[in-house]
Amino acid sequence: MSIHLTEAAGWQAIWRRNPDQIRILAVHEIPSAAALFTEPEAIAPDLAEMRDRMPELSPLWDAIRHDYWAGLTSDRPQSRHCG
Repeated sequence: MSIHLTEAAGWQAIWRRNPDQIRILAVHEIPSAAALFTEPEAIAPDLAEMRDRMPELSPLWDAIRHDYWAGLTSDRPQSRHCG
């Protein structure tokens, strides 16, 4: 399990990759860093739930999904990986 950072469409998400799931820990606006959403890891929602809660951030959710799959299929470390 590792922590990742993904940015898209003026937003930044911090998320954790579990073996079969993506948990969203925080979402911040760029560049102000104003927090839109934060949750402790123990109760952080998965990507599907966040898509339902905040469909307006679809470009961010799509970017996270892309980073997730790129990380699973790549032998090289991801450039957006932060932990």
